[in-house]
Amino acid sequence: MKEEQTQQREDTSSHVHSILEDIEAEKQLLSTLGFNVEIDINNDSEKIGEQTSDSFTESSTETQSPLLSQLRTQKPVLFIDLDDVLLTTNETLLTLLNTHFELYGEDLLILEDVKEWNYFSILEKINNILKEDEELQERVYLKYGATYPIGKEYIIKLLDTSDFWVRLSLPNGLEEMLDLALEKYEVMILTQGSFNNLTEKFRFLQEKYGLNFFEKEAERYCQFIGLNSKANKNDYLVSELCQAKVKNRLTIQVDDNYDNLNNLCDLKILLKNGRETDYNKIKEYREEVYVCNNLREVKDIIDFYSKFDYRDIGKDNIF
Repeated sequence: MKEEQTQQREDTSSHVHSILEDIEAEKQLLSTLGFNVEIDINNDSEKIGEQTSDSFTESSTETQSPLLSQLRTQKPVLFIDLDDVLLTTNETLLTLLNTHFELYGEDLLILEDVKEWNYFSILEKINNILKEDEELQERVYLKYGATYPIGKEYIIKLLDTSDFWVRLSLPNGLEEMLDLALEKYEVMILTQGSFNNLTEKFRFLQEKYGLNFFEKEAERYCQFIGLNSKANKNDYLVSELCQAKVKNRLTIQVDDNYDNLNNLCDLKILLKNGRETDYNKIKEYREEVYVCNNLREVKDIIDFYSKFDYRDIGKDNIF
């Protein structure tokens, strides 16, 4: 009995020592990536300061240290995009653009008009209308400060306005999918934007969805990872920092842009929202990529893989 107790103490001591080494390793990783890090082991907390490089930024919402994280039961990880996944971004933008540029009838902008990631087709349609109507040009300039020709920067600025955020609505099937995800997975919201846009997203998710980014034991806890506009999601997902967080766990990613799915996640879900665009085209057959048209389909997939690990059974044995 004493020998067993002695062995247990030795195992515990060894495990704690290993975790402390991991804390130091994570601190070095964060410093390398441009974060200012202070880790207080006694208080079991860590603070991540503002990033100093242009590669990407990560929200300082994970207030628990690796010491506590590694002692908790590890869930599979779900990385999920925001724009046109959890947020009706394009739908809301088009509503604002139709209002600003007085578009109706045949000129009304609809979701099918969004063909490219840079909104080229949308801007071309708006500018063709403005070109033929100098009075409209003057009205939108006086009311919204928009000057002809309209560029992408005008659309980007709309994402920071209060008009945009009060008009956002919940996508169909979101609540059921999100409730399941929060219960079965460690959810990591992965999104890009300007500082103001990321701040608004963070606030909106707290107020509208009731998400908790600070208390790891909270019922609706998840992580918020905000990348700046120059960053690349794939770079983050293959980074040592990210891989250290998800080590030995099943990882699933949901995004509406096919090019964002070139990384180390075990499974990827391309959400097309029932539309065909330049950025959601399947460029090659890949066994680990699922295609979904709505969040209910996404829910079915993540529900299945919360029970069965893809790495063990393989997709060929499922259907």
